[in-house]
Amino acid sequence: GWLVTETEFANNAGGIGVTGRVVRTARYKYICYSQGARREQLFDMAKDPGETLNLARAAEAQEVLQEHRQHLAEWCRQTKDAFPVPGID
Repeated sequence: GWLVTETEFANNAGGIGVTGRVVRTARYKYICYSQGARREQLFDMAKDPGETLNLARAAEAQEVLQEHRQHLAEWCRQTKDAFPVPGID
């Protein structure tokens, strides 16, 4: 199973207006922001519980990254959330 959490960062008058979504599975934590040059983070919570190594750009983690993108896209469809999920058509 998996769980999605929504976040907002200073989404008020004069704020930066960045929103985010977190997908948590048994082993991984995927974080995606609505904007920015590096919108995605992926952490292996079994090996890196302190979240110090972002695997989002690691070649060996691309399949896991895409799975988590799919989970987020499915949640967005189910909840009618227009959040922009990278790598999803």
